[in-house]
Amino acid sequence: MSELDTGIVVVYLLAVGSIGIYVARLTRTSTDYFLAGRSIPGWVVGFSLIGTIAGSGTIIGHPGEVFRSNMWGLATLVMLLPVMGFVARYVIVFYRRTVGMSVYGYLEQRFGYFARLYGTLSFALNRILDVSITFYFLAVAISSLSGWTIPEVICVVGSLTVVYTLVGGITAVVWTDVAQSLLLIGAGLLCLGVALFGAGVGPGAVVGHAFDTGKFSWGSWSFSPRSDNVWTFLMLSKVWALQRYATDQHMVQRYLIARSDREAVRGAWMAACVSFPVWFLFATVGACVWAFYDLQGGAPAEVLADPSALMPVFIGTELSTGAIGLIVAAVLAAAMSSLDSDMNSIATAVVDDCYNRLRPEADDRARLRVGRWVVCASGALSVGAALQWVGVQSAVGLMTELFSVAAAGVLGLFLVGMLMPSVDRRGAGVAIGVTVVFTAWSTATAVTIPALGNPLLDLGSYNYDLNTKLIGVIGTLLFVAVAWTARDRSAVPSVLTIRSQEKAA
Repeated sequence: MSELDTGIVVVYLLAVGSIGIYVARLTRTSTDYFLAGRSIPGWVVGFSLIGTIAGSGTIIGHPGEVFRSNMWGLATLVMLLPVMGFVARYVIVFYRRTVGMSVYGYLEQRFGYFARLYGTLSFALNRILDVSITFYFLAVAISSLSGWTIPEVICVVGSLTVVYTLVGGITAVVWTDVAQSLLLIGAGLLCLGVALFGAGVGPGAVVGHAFDTGKFSWGSWSFSPRSDNVWTFLMLSKVWALQRYATDQHMVQRYLIARSDREAVRGAWMAACVSFPVWFLFATVGACVWAFYDLQGGAPAEVLADPSALMPVFIGTELSTGAIGLIVAAVLAAAMSSLDSDMNSIATAVVDDCYNRLRPEADDRARLRVGRWVVCASGALSVGAALQWVGVQSAVGLMTELFSVAAAGVLGLFLVGMLMPSVDRRGAGVAIGVTVVFTAWSTATAVTIPALGNPLLDLGSYNYDLNTKLIGVIGTLLFVAVAWTARDRSAVPSVLTIRSQEKAA
């Protein structure tokens, strides 16, 4: 990075910090801090959702994964548009009428406080894992271009993100997301243009070579529960999209901050229509950069050794001075737009679902103070987890597996709550227990964490032997089946009972 590039990055960081400081003047209550006073326009909500959906995993991870294999990741994202259509039509207004700050308040209304606590803790685990992967992708890029080590980048950028999230709250998060989303899209278009026109053979030859060699493939269409294939990814896509956009606090919180129901729905539709094209843009960048290198004799050795280094190497060697600074700023923007919203949403859930329960007499200043402490704690945990991913070969694949693990039946809990009125607290409690046991067993016997090496347990023939990306799908189906079976039937009148009562009357 030249002095000009460094200057561009510094200007970006100063701009983000200035927004946080300015917005802090307007943040006086916990409602301002967590819900922006319910005053955000729909188009800002849309940009915020896009920024949260497309993090540094999008700009670094997706191209690297396509370079390593193909566009299998798009199959895990293809259900976003129909799911978001369902959410916009049926879910958003329901939540705006039903819950306060945390979506998990609905679970308490339906099944009691234990269900609410389970949802909150599962969400916090899910987000900390996701944030840690985001930190890792960011650090790979910045380290390659700046000369800093990956742990140094993770710690420094993590601290900066915590500071402006801590100060400005959700209002700072959503307004910075607007600039960050635009930077992300601009970076993708710039990289694609260089890949298409920089090889000296014309864009048609680059795209054609990538297509002919399978880089635009989504993988095998032959179904198997033990290996990766399109059908597995589509099943995962449905569960992922439903859980993330209908039940996760960091998404539902965006619906709640809008100034009206109509603005909230408009923002959700905007995000649904733009997010998949953004993912496709960066997947195409990965395919075209692979062709760019292959047509010139092959990729550099460091990329072949670690595909996650693809974009940092390409940016550092093929882009001009100034453009490198813009791309690095975009990588920072992509990461921060995910990190800040996750930290704030974890704080919102913990304060509303846990602290308010333990200290109902606490005043608003105490809730605001605790929320800021939770932002710091979640940031520290995410940085610590990110340091464990150093050296992982397929961080996108690991992230997909960890989502399935962290899901642990939360989607099932919401599904039975909304769609099965006969399922009571007993059925939900038994289903939670069974799903937690299944998730713990399948994770311990099948999922490999980089820092730990092999899976934690080896039970021989009793190991989980299906595709690890199906853990979340199976867990959700298992939850629904157990909750329905274990419900208290004596508390639910049957059709025959109702008819006999009618005759007696």
